Amino acid sequence: MRDPQPAPRPPQQRPLRPPQSLDDLWRAIEREQEACGAWCARPGGCDASCCDFARLGSAPIVSARERERIEAYLRAAGRAVPPQEGTRCRFLTAGGRCSIYPVRPTGCRIFLCADGALAPLAIEPVQKLLLAYLAAHPDEVRSAEPLPIARLRA
Repeated sequence: MRDPQPAPRPPQQRPLRPPQSLDDLWRAIEREQEACGAWCARPGGCDASCCDFARLGSAPIVSARERERIEAYLRAAGRAVPPQEGTRCRFLTAGGRCSIYPVRPTGCRIFLCADGALAPLAIEPVQKLLLAYLAAHPDEVRSAEPLPIARLRA
C-alpha cells in the first residue's frame, strides 16, 4: 500500500529580481507564462488576430534595443525590413506566422489571447517583471515607438 500523496502547497512568493538585460527579461517572461500555464487560447488556434493593429485597436511598442535585435536578425538572414502595408504587422508571413519570432518585441511576448477574447492576458508576475525592468532601464521607455512606424533598418 502506497502512502497518500501530500496535498499540494500554495505557490511560494519568490523575491523579484529585476531583469538586468533584455534577454533576462524575455527569459523571465517565458518562465512566468509557463509557470502559470499561459498560452494563446484563441478558438481554433492562433489566427494572428493580435497582429492586425486596426482590429486590436493598438500596436506593440518597440524600444531601441528591440529594434537593434530585429535589425540584426534580419541582416543575419539576408532579409530587408518589409514595408508596412495595411493594418497587419509587417513581419507576418503570408501564412500568418511571425517571421521574427525569436526577436519579437516584448509587447508581442506578453500578449496572449485569453479565453478566446482579443485582449492581453494579465499575469501579475510578468507585469511586475516588466515594470521592474523599465524602472531600471528608463531609456527603453524614452526610445519606444509603435511597431508600425518604428524606424527599422536592416
